[in-house]
Amino acid sequence: MALFKKDKETKKEDVQVAEAPKETKSVATTVKDNLDWVLIKPRITEKTAIQMESNQYTFNVHKDANRSQVKQAVKAAYKVNPTKVNISIRDNRMKRRRGRLVADRGYKKAIVTLPKGESIEIV
Repeated sequence: MALFKKDKETKKEDVQVAEAPKETKSVATTVKDNLDWVLIKPRITEKTAIQMESNQYTFNVHKDANRSQVKQAVKAAYKVNPTKVNISIRDNRMKRRRGRLVADRGYKKAIVTLPKGESIEIV
């Protein structure tokens, strides 16, 4: 008993060619196009308020975001063109509160520098 018989030849007429699938946006491209997930919120502290005077704005960003995604998200959300993006990561820490060890969540922040003359209205 043969598993693969060669006695029947396939004709080109018998073989049906599958149609090419219609072009649709893949999930990866829609995620890249939509950058709403990158910026979580503006970070407002005394230090960042002082930095705002020199056109540096600080945002809490998603832990998976990189510099170019942050730059594109700021450009899309605030209609400005950032010149520089610095990212800082603070890891989780264990703190002692009322005698117990508690995990203090870490975060990722981005300091966005804008050119002179441009600013962001943060309410």
